[in-house]
Amino acid sequence: MKYNLSVTTLPMMRDSIRRRPFVCSGTCSHSICQNSHKKAPSSSRLTGDKSCGTIKKKTLNRPCSEDSKIRRDQLNSNDNPNSNNSSANSDSPRTAEVHEMKCVNSEGDDNHFSNEYCCESLSNQSIFYNLLTRLEEHLDEERKTNAKLQAELMDKSGYEKQISDIRSSYEAEVLRLQNVITRLQEQSHAMPRIHHCDDGEKSTESKIGEMKELIATHNNDNKLKKEYEKQELLISGYQRENEKLYAHIKNLKKDTTTGTEDSKTAKRLTSENLSLRIEVEQLNKELKLRGQQICTMLSRNSRLKQENRISELEEVNRQLQTDKEKILKDLEATRSELANMNLKVNNLERDKSGLTTEYECFKQKSQADYQNMKEQYESRVEELQKKLRWYVENQAMINKDTKKLQTQ
Repeated sequence: MKYNLSVTTLPMMRDSIRRRPFVCSGTCSHSICQNSHKKAPSSSRLTGDKSCGTIKKKTLNRPCSEDSKIRRDQLNSNDNPNSNNSSANSDSPRTAEVHEMKCVNSEGDDNHFSNEYCCESLSNQSIFYNLLTRLEEHLDEERKTNAKLQAELMDKSGYEKQISDIRSSYEAEVLRLQNVITRLQEQSHAMPRIHHCDDGEKSTESKIGEMKELIATHNNDNKLKKEYEKQELLISGYQRENEKLYAHIKNLKKDTTTGTEDSKTAKRLTSENLSLRIEVEQLNKELKLRGQQICTMLSRNSRLKQENRISELEEVNRQLQTDKEKILKDLEATRSELANMNLKVNNLERDKSGLTTEYECFKQKSQADYQNMKEQYESRVEELQKKLRWYVENQAMINKDTKKLQTQ
């Protein structure tokens, strides 16, 4: 099986996350101020540029946590004017900075919300990026298991070829032994004809020929014994190889049990997808609540400030809508990936069941073949032993006849 997920969808999702314009630094408020000044009048630009410059100088060297705390203090100060008067009279340096920033950038209160949205979008991006990396790791594991299964199938085909080669070699050896037996039978039939001839017709040359033939038959007997021993050694070697093959097949059967881990990973991915959906819903609720808070704050200010803030908030809302659409697309992609992974897990389980059935059929067939080969070989060996006994008895009779002839 080939996985097209990492080739097409994952790089696109990763690039979409990397190309997002949000950056968590002190320059976030400055960039949003510049976007707001493009639509604001000239008088507001002058004040906005000054305020942006002062804020940039003061917030560049601060971490995001301190900026967020200061912005919360500013919001509370806007809601409670009495608390601002009390904080102005205090001697702490932090409240002095807050009061100074409020005086300089009274028209840019809504920029604080953009920084918070920036941090939230970065957290969402990191969540989706981690999910994508996990999916890639899971796909790599699936590829490795598929390669292992293919290698196991290749090993099984090689074992079947080895068994067929063993059978062919065994049959060739049996045919060779049959040919040797037929030759010995022909020689044994030819020997009594020579002995039943008349004594007067025999000469010294015929006696010499008979002795040579006897020596040759004795040598053939020795060769047969050696070949019989070789056959026994070959059969013992074949049995050892068969046992090794059975042990290896058992190990392969144990390895196939690892396929159940794929179903566990699929369940884990579904649970992560559900948790991400819940987080997206919570983010939507928080966005709605913050929008309501912004509306209540805008109602307190004048119409000009309201118009400027509305234009800026609309831009922020557009950016958030684009981010929301991207997040929804990412969720749809993850859902499709989960469906593909479930299909692949089902296919792997089917392949596993097919492999187990093939293994059982192969095991039964090999056992039956082994029993048949063993029975055939034992029957052949018994026949050969009978023929050898008959040949030895015949040879003893021939030796007795030759001794009688020599004594006569």
